[in-house]
Amino acid sequence: MKKFLITFYFILSALTYSQSQFQQFIDYVNSLGDPSLKQAAVDSFMTYARTQGIPFIEDSTANFIYQGNPSSVSVPGDF
Repeated sequence: MKKFLITFYFILSALTYSQSQFQQFIDYVNSLGDPSLKQAAVDSFMTYARTQGIPFIEDSTANFIYQGNPSSVSVPGDF
């Protein structure tokens, strides 16, 4: 039983931490009910992201972030 609990703990930990920080942030913002709190969270993140550089890169993932009202979106490149 003890082996099972230890194994279960490690699997659960891996699943919990496998989500990117950016996705955790998106989930957090979506959980906020008050629009002013959502905007404050996004503004705070954008300030941080600009200091790190945009696209916001985590491991092998690049998150292209734009704050505003775009008329169209495209990502040129050779993928």
